[in-house]
Amino acid sequence: MLEIVRIENILVNQEPNNWEESISIVGQLLENAGSINAKYTEAMIEAVKQLGPYIVIGKHIAIAHAAPEVHVHKNDMSVAILSKPVAFGSQNDPVKVLFALASVDGKSHLEKLMELARIIGEDDEVVDLLSKCTTKEEVYEIINGVNNGRVPLSHRKG
Repeated sequence: MLEIVRIENILVNQEPNNWEESISIVGQLLENAGSINAKYTEAMIEAVKQLGPYIVIGKHIAIAHAAPEVHVHKNDMSVAILSKPVAFGSQNDPVKVLFALASVDGKSHLEKLMELARIIGEDDEVVDLLSKCTTKEEVYEIINGVNNGRVPLSHRKG
């Protein structure tokens, strides 16, 4: 199976106090993986402060990212499921599912954004399913299952 998000880059039941803290959560996952350094997490937060809530790409979902630069060591992605959703100041608030994307160059950055948008947009229920996940394994199965043409978990139940 082709992995979009590795299981060690997934957190569930997160309760950030604000959007900055939520970005720090997904950034820390990438830092722990050795994919970025702390300056990239700071750049993701600064981008929202300067440009507004552009990372909120749909109802209840956001993809934190910043310009590819020297603070990214390898292409990677993380995701946090927020049991305490946060507001970014978008009409699609509150955000319940937050991804972070790190890319070493502009081409791979755009490719990964498009790939993630395809997965999220492929099934109207994907964001809803993700927001209800209580384990990393459920999140992993949904994201990577949709990417590999398999049906999300809820469609297989019953």
